[in-house]
Amino acid sequence: MTRWKSGALAAAIVLATSAPVLASQLDDIKAAGVLRVATSLSVAPYTYTDDTMQPTGSDVEAARLLAADLGVKLEVVGTTVSARIPTLQSGKADLVMSVLAKSPEREKVIDFSRPYAVTETVLIGPNA
Repeated sequence: MTRWKSGALAAAIVLATSAPVLASQLDDIKAAGVLRVATSLSVAPYTYTDDTMQPTGSDVEAARLLAADLGVKLEVVGTTVSARIPTLQSGKADLVMSVLAKSPEREKVIDFSRPYAVTETVLIGPNA
């Protein structure tokens, strides 16, 4: 049996590598009154649409809490799994809250928060 642990559900802010840049982005979000959070709406129970076609799931609820803490409205930016980082890089979202494992390649282009959940994947197969 092989076990892999993947850091999942991390908020990412693109190319925000210094405190002044982060402060500026936070000021911009507060001035706009809206936090734009990109997420894939196809990964239940983390992100999906409910029976009224509204975004829901643990990532969406975490984004709602963050927006409330900042005193701004939440705008969920639905995206595909493969478009999460490009959506962030293009400025269409302020951050990503989605099932998003940390990797050396991704760390070259985005910064990660501390994971707020970890998913353990277990693969089982016959001995070779």
